[in-house]
Amino acid sequence: MKAHQDSMFNFQQLNYKMLIAASMLLFAVIVYIDRSSVNDNLVIVQSGYWTSFGLATIWGIINYISHIQYNVTSAIRHGDIEEYVDKMKLSIEEAQELKTYLADYASDLVIQHHLSEKDARSRAMNEFNIKEIHQLMKDKNLFTFMKHTYLLGYAAVFAALFLLLSVISSYVGWSTTMVSIISMLIIYTFGFIGMFILYKFLDAIFRKKLYGDEE
Repeated sequence: MKAHQDSMFNFQQLNYKMLIAASMLLFAVIVYIDRSSVNDNLVIVQSGYWTSFGLATIWGIINYISHIQYNVTSAIRHGDIEEYVDKMKLSIEEAQELKTYLADYASDLVIQHHLSEKDARSRAMNEFNIKEIHQLMKDKNLFTFMKHTYLLGYAAVFAALFLLLSVISSYVGWSTTMVSIISMLIIYTFGFIGMFILYKFLDAIFRKKLYGDEE
């Protein structure tokens, strides 16, 4: 997983943008329909609201999961030591030393256990992974939890848009379309803030479960 710099206005950190965008669009459309005098079908309106909230909930879950970084590179299926090491955050010198170590160890495994070169390289990487996992668990660094401040960034942008559109509407009039957009901005501003609080709460729980204390 590619990690992005953790900052409030780094909007690349939000994953599955199409899903949350669909939730927002559906909510705005349902607000428009709800306020329309030609609509009397409450079933459609209620179903639309619940669907938009359901999409937002699903997004919140998978977005959170996607940001939990597992600090161990998985073994490369094809036994590619070069690719395996290159995915690690190592200096050039450290990477070269590790590549040499793994290649030498794999060569020993070929001789000692009569393995194919591919199987030997895979086994060498797997054994190195086990050692790395044990060290990361000892250092309480097996998983990296983000700060999630990008959610506050989205909330700030949505709040600014809400204020801007409110000022515009106070001069040009409150059309149904404008009210629908503003309502969506308000709801999802609080939604992003609430998601930030929930994410931090979940981080604390997982740290407690994993490490026995809170960081």
